[in-house]
Amino acid sequence: MTRAELLARYPNASAAFIRRNADPETVAPLPHPVPKPVVRKSAQIKNEGKERSPVGPRFRVTITSYRCRLLDADNLCPKFFIDALRYKGLIPDDSPDHIILEVRQQKVDSKPQEGTLVEIWHV
Repeated sequence: MTRAELLARYPNASAAFIRRNADPETVAPLPHPVPKPVVRKSAQIKNEGKERSPVGPRFRVTITSYRCRLLDADNLCPKFFIDALRYKGLIPDDSPDHIILEVRQQKVDSKPQEGTLVEIWHV
């Protein structure tokens, strides 16, 4: 199968796929792919985390999960909530120097009452 036929059938085929499956006489040198730039999630990441951000105001973050069936203590992971607060700029950093974290669970009677409450207080 020629390179053009492969690309017609598989328009998103990689260069390696084309090289392996095309007839040897039809394979032309393909351009090297351009690597995608590295996207960092936070502007606070500098020097690969070697420098700590200056200690500023402290916050108390309380995450309360309302559930019909309570989870084991290690299964209620607050990391995603804390990261979301940091990305939105509601807390400056998620280090112990900046936040006091409390995680709670409370049992409710029905599914419509289930949810998660995130509270932030300036200490």
